[in-house]
Amino acid sequence: MLPFGILRNSQMATSTYYPGVRTLGLRSKNALAAAEAVQQGLSPDTPLRLANVLGVSLSVVGHAVRLAPRTLARRKAQQERLSVDESERVLRVAALYEQAVAVLGSPEAAQRWLVAPLPVFEGRSPLSLVGTEIGAREVERLLGRLEHGVFS
Repeated sequence: MLPFGILRNSQMATSTYYPGVRTLGLRSKNALAAAEAVQQGLSPDTPLRLANVLGVSLSVVGHAVRLAPRTLARRKAQQERLSVDESERVLRVAALYEQAVAVLGSPEAAQRWLVAPLPVFEGRSPLSLVGTEIGAREVERLLGRLEHGVFS
């Protein structure tokens, strides 16, 4: 028995799918590989892929993940990878999209829900809140409540 609940190497987060990686087309098959991809920085093409999946413009995704259009254009032109923070925000939006698909039943329903102004968010859309950890957690909490039938 290992102390403090430490897992053996073979038990580490190497077999669990990490949310968001499929949506972004990443080869990361688990949390450790996803963390490594974020550390290295995602491709500058990743936000466009996310925009296509969400059915929104690149500028909407850029605003949601706090990535200025000029910064993204420069990164693409120079083939620079996204920063760790930018990569993490892009992955977070992809993970929330996957959660919304699971809760709402279809990609189309998730797309509509993410851009719809909601009274619970004082007329703001879920996608407008996900640029910060706090906002993303609130979106995640609302999806959890919807999943469990708690609508208030």
